[in-house]
Amino acid sequence: MSKEINAYKQNEQNEEDNNILNSSLDSGDMDKMMAKFNNDNKKYENNPIFDSFVGSIVTELKCQRCETTSYSFKNLYFIFYDLTKHISKEFDLINDGFNADKTHYIEKDKYCNFCLSEQKHYEYNKYNKMSNQLVIYFYRGRAYENNTNITFNEYINLIEFVENKNGSNKYYLTGSINRIEKNGKEEFIYFARDCNNFNVWYNNTDEIISMDNAPINDIQNTGQLILLFFNKKE
Repeated sequence: MSKEINAYKQNEQNEEDNNILNSSLDSGDMDKMMAKFNNDNKKYENNPIFDSFVGSIVTELKCQRCETTSYSFKNLYFIFYDLTKHISKEFDLINDGFNADKTHYIEKDKYCNFCLSEQKHYEYNKYNKMSNQLVIYFYRGRAYENNTNITFNEYINLIEFVENKNGSNKYYLTGSINRIEKNGKEEFIYFARDCNNFNVWYNNTDEIISMDNAPINDIQNTGQLILLFFNKKE
């Protein structure tokens, strides 16, 4: 028994400070975790890059033996989708992306502080808060190997996919980086919305910058690598 107690104490000591172990996540637990998380991020106060591009994720880790669940926060810098693992040639940003993220979990072996033994755990990563500037990165593998078509709207509402419902979760497409093949060579096209006039777009290649009044079809029909969305508060 002393061996198990020592193992428990050692594991407890190594737990992250912002983890709270409980059978349920109540508002008090959430407030404590958020306070610790926000305090850790105070060093980034008044940093425009951090304020614009960093959100947060809440991780839920559930033991399959005793069903005890632990929670922790971490920063979210961008959203990543690996298209090389996507079977279909069509990828819908909402249905295949955000909706799938809600139920996706990772199975792993981990020591449980309550069972005092190595057990199977399910790990869920849930979006707690999105950043103001949302960066979505699509991995397509080597050039020209993946031609999955990504469908999305210029306007998306993400409120059903975040735990923190405060504030606006409405986003507008503001930019895209696309990869195409031209004359047997790899080329990148950059689409950018005028931040002062949302009806004006610019189409940028390595050689020329031009205006593009209706780029949504061009963006959707070429190999998207990065999509940029802006939280436009109304």
